[in-house]
Amino acid sequence: MATKHARDESTTGSDQNIDIVSAVQEFNVHNSKDLSKILKDSENFTLNWKTEDGSSKQIDMEKLATCLPSHLIAVLLSPNNGELDFAYVLSGVRFLHSLADVATRNPRLEQILLDDVKLLEQIMDLVFYCLIVLSKKYQGNNIGNAAIYHTTLGACMFHILTGYISPQYNELALVLLAHPKVEKFVESAFGSLHQNTRLFNQKLLELSEKVNSDGSALSDAIKTAKFLSQQCEASLQFLLSLCQQKAFRDRVLRNKELCKNGGILSLARTILRLKIPDCMKDSSETVASVSRFKSKILSVLLQLCEAETISYLDEVAGSPKSMQLGHSVALEFLNILKTAFSREGSESEDKNKNVNVPRGFLLINALRLVDIFSDDSNFRFSFMTSTVPFMSKILSTPHAHFLSDWCSTNLPEPETDANLDYDPFISSTFASNLLSVKDDNNNNNDYECQLSVTSMPPVSYAQLRTSCVVKIVANLHIFVPNICEEHEKDLFAREFHKHIMQENPICSDEPKEVTVCKNLDSLIRYVKSLTPTLLNDDDVQLLRVFTDTLKEFCNLQDAMPEAQNSNEIPNHMGSIPQNPNLQMDQDAAPEESEDERAEVFSNSQEQKKRRKRNIMNDTQIRIIERALLEEPEMQRNAGSLQAWADTLSTKGQEITSSQLKNWLNNRKARLARVAKESRGGTPDSPTEDPQPVIDPLRSDPLPTLQPDPLRPGRSVSVLDHDGTTEVGTGKVFELLRKPHRGLMVVVDITDLKVDRERDVFNPSDETGWTFEEVAAKNGGVMRVLWDASKVVPLFE
Repeated sequence: MATKHARDESTTGSDQNIDIVSAVQEFNVHNSKDLSKILKDSENFTLNWKTEDGSSKQIDMEKLATCLPSHLIAVLLSPNNGELDFAYVLSGVRFLHSLADVATRNPRLEQILLDDVKLLEQIMDLVFYCLIVLSKKYQGNNIGNAAIYHTTLGACMFHILTGYISPQYNELALVLLAHPKVEKFVESAFGSLHQNTRLFNQKLLELSEKVNSDGSALSDAIKTAKFLSQQCEASLQFLLSLCQQKAFRDRVLRNKELCKNGGILSLARTILRLKIPDCMKDSSETVASVSRFKSKILSVLLQLCEAETISYLDEVAGSPKSMQLGHSVALEFLNILKTAFSREGSESEDKNKNVNVPRGFLLINALRLVDIFSDDSNFRFSFMTSTVPFMSKILSTPHAHFLSDWCSTNLPEPETDANLDYDPFISSTFASNLLSVKDDNNNNNDYECQLSVTSMPPVSYAQLRTSCVVKIVANLHIFVPNICEEHEKDLFAREFHKHIMQENPICSDEPKEVTVCKNLDSLIRYVKSLTPTLLNDDDVQLLRVFTDTLKEFCNLQDAMPEAQNSNEIPNHMGSIPQNPNLQMDQDAAPEESEDERAEVFSNSQEQKKRRKRNIMNDTQIRIIERALLEEPEMQRNAGSLQAWADTLSTKGQEITSSQLKNWLNNRKARLARVAKESRGGTPDSPTEDPQPVIDPLRSDPLPTLQPDPLRPGRSVSVLDHDGTTEVGTGKVFELLRKPHRGLMVVVDITDLKVDRERDVFNPSDETGWTFEEVAAKNGGVMRVLWDASKVVPLFE
């Protein structure tokens, strides 16, 4: 057995034999208060105890403390790990936690444990090795025991770092980033949580089957499910706290396995697909914990998506596998919204809604992610159809309910979140008791983890929720000529119209399309109060254009009143005749105090950063406008974005590639609107030769954008697979469009920056596998086929 193997190797000290295993088994059950008393009563820092056979043993606490981390590492790495090994490691970890707590009140122990750099390095190694072991797929047969040991051990290992290194996550993040094995930690941290979530899901199925065959097992099943959920939640809460530190978040974004290869997306999908068995849905604490668990993984995704240094969604788009995962995860949070905003669905699922247990910001996080994904060119098209069902649930709500839910700040039950005040000693003790066969009385106690409730001001929550819906509509309805495909024009409105016409009406007194348009009109009036803190004028204008388009599809343009007076928001789509026989509801925005407005403004700053337009000075704008003449689709080329961001940063304030991409997207929307206005508000009318477009932020006309700059004879720079390193420069020979691969470029390389023996982008026996072979097969011309996204035009 591994524990015996570890005992044989690590029980000999320099001047006395020390039985670490027996000491751990004897003292791990004592909490920090008891251990403090034992140490205070001891002589010469020596612990004494009697074994079951009556013999006496003793051990020097200093030697025990300094040997314990390396001893536990030896147990973890010993061959043929069994369940007993994890039980013993968990006991050792519990003892370490108690010692760390005692050290804060015992100067001698503090000097041994918290001031010894070598020992702290061993503590970190123990955490790293344990997470690596836990991140491997469980191969045993006892899923039940493994789920309990693994989830508890994972959470306890994370909290060893806060006990021994620093309870402040900004300090802890810096220590971790300075460690030479930080990449392995980052990968194994998320990997171990992923494996533990899978074990938790398998345990839920096992518990459900047990309850179905024996109803008396329900109480114990709920107790176990709640415990496992909170262990997983505690681990994710730790990782979320680290991701909130910019330096650590950037390291995660640069990790290929987690971002480009979809590791975090795969974890998110597993968590979002967790389903509580029907027999346990009456347990409010279990339901709430799983909901908070899902909310926290959405918070992690938000942290990554809103990072300004690296575009997470661009990293995801760099791999077909991760793109597929991205679409799959997006469907999961769309399903969350569809279920939540269906009144019948939410009422049937929330059987115990009267119990006020925080469930996390699940819905608001999901809405914010839909806003971000729908605003990204890689996901926007698929969202035009997949977003329709949940948006239909919202906008087809009976008008009175819609006003109270979406045009009011008085929501009856806004979401609340909570952080676990996690106690490793209590958790590891409860895990041991769950699996103990020695004392059945231990299993009668329930697991209680204290919650620190966090909430958003009700006004802020309600307005943020409404603003997300408006931005989603704006993202999906905008159409930019020369950038969007022609079939995307009004696609979202068409799909939405088709959906509401196929559904059964929810109001017996009026058709659904009338209800929807009435709700949209009220929404347009209300959201004026959300500018400019949560929305900008473009968002509101696009909502109005969507409403007008939908009315045209429903043949309601002459039957519905105008959503705005002409002096409120300019109607660039042409006025809609007002029917004096229809009276509009007076549901204007309620007045708010200055404090409430300040709260809204403070909570909206993070989202405003994504939509900030004036990030460049006049010189930077002139440079990028000239570049856009040659490369109008610059936002689709990661390599080009980075190159131009670096260039612009030398001419003013620093510009990141993510900021540049957002600026370009917003610029397109603005120019498309102005171009539409210049045609007299008739988007389908034919146009003469292209005329210069006037940018509202500039006094001089902008030349019309030119076609694709990747043309034969064009000088280009060729980047590697990751788009980070220049392979060489040359001239475009030919453009090809390959099925399932998109635009490809044939480039004649004239200046190779890498070794000639390096493999080319698309090798084959016919054309050659290396640059050397390609040149030999083509009469000395180094002609290669390259992905267009990795070819950057050079400006002459």
